[in-house]
Amino acid sequence: MLINWIEDNNIRTAEYWNDFEKEKTKVFNILDGDFEKLEENSHLNDIYKHLVEISKNENINWREKSILSLASGTCWLEGRFLKDKNINKFTAVDFSKHRIHELGSKTLKYYGFKDDNVDLVYGSILDIKIENKSQDIILLSQAFHHINEPIRLLDEIKRVLKNDGVVIIVGEHYYNKKIKLKQIIKHFIKYLINHKKYREVNTFCPQYQAMFPPSYEKGDIHYSKLDYHNMFKGMGFIYSHYIDKTKTIQAFILRHNESN
Repeated sequence: MLINWIEDNNIRTAEYWNDFEKEKTKVFNILDGDFEKLEENSHLNDIYKHLVEISKNENINWREKSILSLASGTCWLEGRFLKDKNINKFTAVDFSKHRIHELGSKTLKYYGFKDDNVDLVYGSILDIKIENKSQDIILLSQAFHHINEPIRLLDEIKRVLKNDGVVIIVGEHYYNKKIKLKQIIKHFIKYLINHKKYREVNTFCPQYQAMFPPSYEKGDIHYSKLDYHNMFKGMGFIYSHYIDKTKTIQAFILRHNESN
C-alpha cells in the first residue's frame, strides 16, 4: 500500500534527495529494470553481507515479525535481505516520494513481496505515525548519519519499538587509524600555515567534525565512536558495535535497557 504521511516536504535536505535528474545517475535508479547492477555494486554488497553476518551473530529471528525500515529509499537492502524471511508486516518510510513509492514499489515486487503485507510511506522518520510498542525490528541502512536530529529520531524509535525489539543500524561511516592519521596531519598543516584563516574556526587539537566535516546539502554527518556511545546510552539503549575495517563501514545493534 502506498501511504502519504506528509503533503508538502519542508525537510531541509529534501531538495537534494528529490532531484529526479540527479537520481537518474545513481545506482538505485532501476526504472530500466536493471536490478543486477544493485547486486553487483561493491559498496551495497558490503552492507548486505554485513547485515547477514550481524543477523546471524545476534541470532535475530525475522520470521512473522513486524519490520519498520526508516529512511529506506528504494528498499534495495530490505527487498534482497527479507525476501525469504516470511515476515508478518513490512513498513518502509522515506521523504523522497519517487524513491519510496515508485522505485521502492518496483524493487519489492522484483524480490517477490506481496502488497498485502507492505506499506510504503512517504513521510518524515522524525514523526512516525505508528502505534507505541508495535515494531519488532527497526532497520536503518545508510540512514542514521543523514539525520540532523538524531536524538529526536532515537526518541521516536524508542517509542515504537517493542520491549523485546531490536534496532539495526548498518552502513554507517567508519574511518580506520590510517585514514584518521591522514586527516590529523592535514589538520596540523592547515593550522600551522593558517590556510584560509583556518585558526579562526579550529582549535589546535583537531576536533572530529573538523577532520570529517558534514555535507549540509546531503545532510551527511560523520559521528565519532564517542558520539554514537553518548547518543545511544543517553537515550536508554544498550548496544553492540560491529566494524568491518576492510570496508570502512560499521553497524550497531540497539535494544531497550531493561534496567532503566
